[in-house]
Amino acid sequence: MLDSRSLRHFLKVAQHGSFVGAATEASLTQPALSKSIGALENELGVRLFDRTRKGVLLTPAGEVLLKHAKLIEAEARHAIEALGDARRGLNTQIVVGCAPTVTETLMPLVTQRFLKRLPSVKLQISSGLNDDLISNLRRGDIDLVFGALPHPRSDEFVIEELFIDPVSVVARYDHPLTKKRRVVLQDLLEFPWVFFGPRVYGRDRFNAPFVEAGLPSPTVQIESNSAAFSKALIAQADFLAYLPYDLIRHERAGKRIVSLNVKGITWHREVGITHRRRGSISYAAEILIQEIRHVVATTERLRRR
Repeated sequence: MLDSRSLRHFLKVAQHGSFVGAATEASLTQPALSKSIGALENELGVRLFDRTRKGVLLTPAGEVLLKHAKLIEAEARHAIEALGDARRGLNTQIVVGCAPTVTETLMPLVTQRFLKRLPSVKLQISSGLNDDLISNLRRGDIDLVFGALPHPRSDEFVIEELFIDPVSVVARYDHPLTKKRRVVLQDLLEFPWVFFGPRVYGRDRFNAPFVEAGLPSPTVQIESNSAAFSKALIAQADFLAYLPYDLIRHERAGKRIVSLNVKGITWHREVGITHRRRGSISYAAEILIQEIRHVVATTERLRRR
């Protein structure tokens, strides 16, 4: 049976990359922490860390344990939360991964409603690109993701689609392309682009029509994971971008940014909730999911009016 105390010490060392930093945070002496890790290595029969001059590095066995240790820690936290829920203490924390779209639009409304029901619960919002969020969810660093659904789908996750958020080519309101009656793929090659990083699925989805048409992909001059920066740049220059409709809703209303209707390039992106199938989900997280559903349903009804 793995000792929970030793696992916590292991996670601290892996996080800090050194025994000194981990010992300080754990309020232990360095010899005591080394002894705890040594006992864990003896119990498992493997070396977990390689000691170097600059600190410590995880061995392959350590990498395997790290993945499971984070999930064990998450499950232990959920168990403690469940006991607190039974006593109606609800003094807990939920880590939510949010795509930039929902971080700026829906999540503030969700947060307000959620905290009215569970005012003592702490929410940690981690905004980022979906590929990174799904990786963090898989490792146990976050509890659930509210954003684009993972691609490809995986049985390791529980996935709930909530709405479709079209992704299209966007430009400033008075961009040269907005003056054309019909914009085609070749027109998009004449201007520089700002895009999210190369590892996101949307990049491949965007490039596919150009490949099928035998055209080169547009020149991505700037890569940025900041949605705010991308929108500001587009509104002020001739750059183009490929962004979700919801992300530019306010800029569209203010006539700063518009979507260009380019045949074959709009992506009907599925947005929803993703969490791990393995293990449990806390009572507080279930309440948060209820509020996400409510806000999305209300917003969708308003759009149809």
